[in-house]
Amino acid sequence: MERLNFVLPDFTRVSWVSETARTVWENRFTRLIQVWQILEWQSVKSGLRACGILVLSPTQLITLASEWITHGLVSLPLEVQSIAQYANASALLQVTGETPFLLRVAVGYPVAIQTLQQAITQQDEASISQLLGYPACCYHAFHQYCTEQNYLDMTWHSALASQQPSNADTQLIELPPRIETNLFWQALGLRLIPHHPCRYDCPASVELGRQMGQLMQTLGFTEEWQWLQTLLNFPVAWSVLHGIAEIKTPLLKIATTSDATSIKYSVHYQGQTYPTEGGQGLEFPYRLARQPVLTQSPSFQRGLAHQLERRS
Repeated sequence: MERLNFVLPDFTRVSWVSETARTVWENRFTRLIQVWQILEWQSVKSGLRACGILVLSPTQLITLASEWITHGLVSLPLEVQSIAQYANASALLQVTGETPFLLRVAVGYPVAIQTLQQAITQQDEASISQLLGYPACCYHAFHQYCTEQNYLDMTWHSALASQQPSNADTQLIELPPRIETNLFWQALGLRLIPHHPCRYDCPASVELGRQMGQLMQTLGFTEEWQWLQTLLNFPVAWSVLHGIAEIKTPLLKIATTSDATSIKYSVHYQGQTYPTEGGQGLEFPYRLARQPVLTQSPSFQRGLAHQLERRS
């Protein structure tokens, strides 16, 4: 990937394809954000990983910290953040309440949280990623591209690594659907894994996503699981050019800061389903509405009935 020597200020914009799509899916998104917050700490309680990180309002932290104690879990506030930096700020406000700032908070059993605090103090990225349940291969990829080479976004690198055989000269990669590692909706907080995979077919990441999905169902979030499964099976077109990543989905379009490139790089996630309220178009990921068969149209049926009447 050829980069230019500039970085745009952070921004994220979301635009729905229609009010119908927004009416059907916006409340579902809000509910899925709530469920993800629960999965973050329930995955720690169930032993899937040592620590998790949540984004909470101060009021939420007070409420959840009391609940965590009953399970033997403790929390460690990490950072104060402005809610404006989140692409799903409106949905987060519905979840967290009216608040000007949010807290990034780690949760885990006492020994794990103490170890995490030490790793953060020592800037030990490898230990931090291990405690958060990130596969070692994914950490190494993150370290290579984001830490050593200062990339902002791993989407292209993960897609390139997923190619068999890999072709570094390509500018368009098509990915088969794999909901466990689909992070094309992550700007809205919609996902099954908490990290960016080294490859979209990374076995360890796929397994963690499968376990998170199973935990979601075990906790009784059956309807939410159906929503998320459906959503992660929609086709998505990701592209980056001149520092802006554009993510086109059947429901909405996201524009956000990314790596500055002089040429356009694209990833097409080949989803298997398409929403009835999805946008229509000729270019991927959109589809054209199915045209009705001529013989089924009202005018044809009226004409046929008229001809039958004349003959009878």
